[in-house]
Amino acid sequence: MSTLLIYQIAVVLILGSCFLYEVIDIVKHKESLKGFWRKFVPMSIVAIVTEFFDMLGIGSYGPQTACFKAFKLVDDINIPGTLNTAALTITIAGTLLFINTIEMEIMTLIWMVIASSLGAAIGSRFVTKLDVTKIRYAMGGALAVVALIFAAGQLNLLPSTGGELLGLHGWKLIVACVIVFIFGALMMIGIGCYAPTMATICLLGMNPVIAYPVMYGTCAFLIPIGGFKFIKEGRYDRRFGLICNTVGLIGTFTAFFLVTNVPIYWLKWLVTAVLIYTSIVMFRDAVKKTGVTKETAEA
Repeated sequence: MSTLLIYQIAVVLILGSCFLYEVIDIVKHKESLKGFWRKFVPMSIVAIVTEFFDMLGIGSYGPQTACFKAFKLVDDINIPGTLNTAALTITIAGTLLFINTIEMEIMTLIWMVIASSLGAAIGSRFVTKLDVTKIRYAMGGALAVVALIFAAGQLNLLPSTGGELLGLHGWKLIVACVIVFIFGALMMIGIGCYAPTMATICLLGMNPVIAYPVMYGTCAFLIPIGGFKFIKEGRYDRRFGLICNTVGLIGTFTAFFLVTNVPIYWLKWLVTAVLIYTSIVMFRDAVKKTGVTKETAEA
């Protein structure tokens, strides 16, 4: 049995068991689906659009949270759990689609998956003690700088960013694993790893499109860490969980077709746009957090 096949089986078993656990929970609590059809259309639109952008590398947590609050679709207390349980089937689909379509060295992916999972399990204990606002400012600034480097490369002002490597070895692999270990830990406190991972892949000389199987591959093992817990406690919106894990796949497959058919030149511009967007979001969230802190102090 090949390493690639073993990896795919592991992804399906881990995420699939979490999704099955969610389905059983939904069936046991059918009364919580009250108002399902009334919110089916708005929730479906949110699921399709946000998962479309998630597949592009922008991420879905931020956009979904904004939609939940703007349209009053999910109670605030259930938002964290909903984010961690709404994309189980989507992560399975994204991981399998990318890993079987985009050529890359499987051992590079596996080492990065192991490193990010260890970061989530071990590093999060230390990261949770850090100042989240300062982390967001730092990452926002770093992503902005990387975006500028990408743009300059595209405009022939600097050497082009990204390369054609299909895998990493030696010191580059070690650096990549250390970085995704940190990203895995940061994800446990709500800081998305998609754009930073994308930047890391490109700066280490890999083909930009390889960022996608890496992003989905690492999240395939990170998401269930929180997913099982939220489902067990019932702290998620079962209506959106059901809709996003089914209807949301429309956005996933649509974006997958776009990503895999965009020429490398335009893909690099897409990466640049994702980095700029994520940088702005990081700064926005940092400012919001600072504002809340000040208000709390004054109170």
